[in-house]
Amino acid sequence: MFYWFGKLFLLIFFHVFCRIQYINRHKVPSKGSIIVASNHVSYYDPFAVGAGINQKIHYMAKTELFEENKIQGLIISLMAGFPVKRGTVDMGAIKKALEILKSGDALGIFPEGTRSQDGSVQEGHLGTAMIALQAKVPIVPAAVVGTLNARKKGGLIPRFNQFRVLYGDPIDPQSFTGTKKEKQAKITETLITAIRNLKEELEGNESRP
Repeated sequence: MFYWFGKLFLLIFFHVFCRIQYINRHKVPSKGSIIVASNHVSYYDPFAVGAGINQKIHYMAKTELFEENKIQGLIISLMAGFPVKRGTVDMGAIKKALEILKSGDALGIFPEGTRSQDGSVQEGHLGTAMIALQAKVPIVPAAVVGTLNARKKGGLIPRFNQFRVLYGDPIDPQSFTGTKKEKQAKITETLITAIRNLKEELEGNESRP
């Protein structure tokens, strides 16, 4: 119950303060197991991308966010986040991810593994492809812009950049051939290319008069 109240609050907040715009939401299935994978530049990203999805989405979040602040960790947990240890193969997090997909919910992952400091889309890790292949679920690529250095200075009322989220065509991991490692590499390359293209499309639309 907290999740849906929290999501409603986020949608209101993003619409009022960030003038958030969602594009191609129809490309994200409203039910059934899927992975949603996007670029990552800010702590706002999982909330901005996830709030535009009609079904419940569980995001992987680095373990430090749960350990540094217990209240923060509780809120992330209530919003369907779960911890993952970065820099290692976290079998517990992978098992949790597979359980989520088996239950029919959506899983949110940032295939770059961490936030990009300059806003560019970095190389992807193989984890997203590995989970998608094992769970036999599609990956929906997405891009978000406006969240990097989102909050503007000055004024009593907080001001933010406009957030824009663009969802792409689902990627079917079962359509790739080769060995397990070859398929993971091909899926990862396809996914990162899709995310880069979506981001460039958003940025191109922003620059048009």
